[in-house]
Amino acid sequence: MSRDRTIIGVMTGTSMDAIDVALVRVSGAGYEMRVNAERFDSEPLGSLGDELRQLANGTPASAPDFARLGLLLGESIAHFLESRLSPLHTDLVVLHGQTIYHNPPLTWQLINPWPVASRLRTPVLYDLRRADLATGGEGAPLTPIADAIMFGTNNSSRAIVNLGGFCNVTLLPPMKRDRIEPERITGRDTCPCNQWLDRAAKLYFNIPFDYGGERASTGRVLGDFREKLYSDWKRMSTRASLGSEHEGLALAEGLKGQDVLATLCDVIGNLIADACRGSDEILCAGGSTKNKALMGSIREHADAPVSTTYEAGVEPLHREAVAMAVLGALSWDGLPIGLERVTGVKQSIVSGSWCFPDGLDTLWHG
Repeated sequence: MSRDRTIIGVMTGTSMDAIDVALVRVSGAGYEMRVNAERFDSEPLGSLGDELRQLANGTPASAPDFARLGLLLGESIAHFLESRLSPLHTDLVVLHGQTIYHNPPLTWQLINPWPVASRLRTPVLYDLRRADLATGGEGAPLTPIADAIMFGTNNSSRAIVNLGGFCNVTLLPPMKRDRIEPERITGRDTCPCNQWLDRAAKLYFNIPFDYGGERASTGRVLGDFREKLYSDWKRMSTRASLGSEHEGLALAEGLKGQDVLATLCDVIGNLIADACRGSDEILCAGGSTKNKALMGSIREHADAPVSTTYEAGVEPLHREAVAMAVLGALSWDGLPIGLERVTGVKQSIVSGSWCFPDGLDTLWHG
């Protein structure tokens, strides 16, 4: 590419609580690109998030309901970008869409992208998973190749851990930043994270989440519950990608909420540490990096130093939105984003669907 590109990455995660947006400057192209996250913003989804959550939980809905919510999400993102983040010139907007179902070979990232394309007059890339699924992969996780570009180093092996609705782990061997080797990168979804913690916080305390892990920090780990949940999940976690139907959490009667949260943090931390064995360092990202009980559990069970992606130059809350921008740049450059040792994809394919509000020529080529 002959000049830098400005790309906006948009993410709404499995918690369905907010629209996260990162404005990223991309220098260079392909696996040699460098990225600089220049701006970040977030806006709560509010009642739209509640409706999307009902769809993801399997609440019966009609075709008009799906069409309406996809349009509302697209319009909400378009309004947000117009009013808060849109620069004078943007080369591309990348939309993750809202995952309302994921059970390979089926997936659905609900989004109507055209409000964004038409109002910003900017090319839009969306629907990043289904090409991978069509060629034998599970469509997720897709972020490992972006993690390699953002966090790869030739000095040590790194595990990049996303503490979102589900936890996914990218395992990066030592490699030069300008010589990324996709075939050496591995990764997988590991276990529920906020899906478990937020459900327990809502059930026991009628709060959306356990802020800072305050309640978990006052609880005690319940041995029997802990061992059953840990062993059950170890048997269940054979998939590369997970969806809401794989949550696998049954809560017994008579348990104290703070003890349940403490136990969940212990199990999640153990499962994450298991997935990161052998890495020289562990970098965590996502909202639950602020959960002191969970971060403490990861450190207790891990065999390597644990910090956050902030230490590598990316704010933990920004990582997924920045990754969307990186994935968009790779697709623009004609490179696959699904990796055989991550999603199980059987052949190389360039992912994504495109909107060109002003024609194909608006996507410049250097």
